[in-house]
Amino acid sequence: MPFSIDVLVCRSQTLSDWHYTLCDPFWRIYWMDRKGWYVRYQGKPLALDPTYLAVIPANTPCYSESRARATQFHVHFKLDSAINPFKPGVYFLPITKTISGLISGLMDPARIDLENIIMKTLHIKNLCYDCLSRLPKESLDTCAYSPRITFIMETIVQNLKDPPSNKMLAQSIGMNTNSFIRLFHQETGTSPQKWCMKARINQAALLLSHSTKTIEDIAEETAFFDRNHFSRVFKQFKDIGPAAYRKQSENK
Repeated sequence: MPFSIDVLVCRSQTLSDWHYTLCDPFWRIYWMDRKGWYVRYQGKPLALDPTYLAVIPANTPCYSESRARATQFHVHFKLDSAINPFKPGVYFLPITKTISGLISGLMDPARIDLENIIMKTLHIKNLCYDCLSRLPKESLDTCAYSPRITFIMETIVQNLKDPPSNKMLAQSIGMNTNSFIRLFHQETGTSPQKWCMKARINQAALLLSHSTKTIEDIAEETAFFDRNHFSRVFKQFKDIGPAAYRKQSENK
């Protein structure tokens, strides 16, 4: 595959309450050891079944619902790519004998030593790649961007701490600023700076849910003036403030 995987968390836990809004800039893999758990997507409740893995691409708007006590196994990961090549959705993949053994091993408390940590990381990545390789063809997003716009997106994502101006982006692909802005809007439906702002907010959401950095540090790392400015913009995009988002992410 033309991208690598960055594992954010792999965890098993016993839950009896699981009601959350799920629309985050990272992928999710879920497995429940019994029925009675649901993910609501596009208004439809989709039952989680112990014989299937639920795979949810980044930025898929859905809601979780629990109706029974269960042990949950989940993995959060992100693709090392500015462009997500998969459509939003909730996909169910049958659990093979190999994957069943892999999950059992990952859920089993192991000795904390370097060898086990390395092997566990490799097993988690194998699970993620296996899920990606078994997604249905219709899950692929065939709306490809031109090489120039793809380069611009990668440039923006690599420079979130110091976002480049439209003029700098245009110069990087040999275009004048106005022509570049028109081309970017034609291909993406938005302006370069709005796309950049969304990328900054997604990175901030990732750090809020999977790091211990302070909100002030995250604001600085994603190029906001201060915590107040960051909080206002974050809420505009996520309908929730950074502190509340972090708290809500704890058991997702």
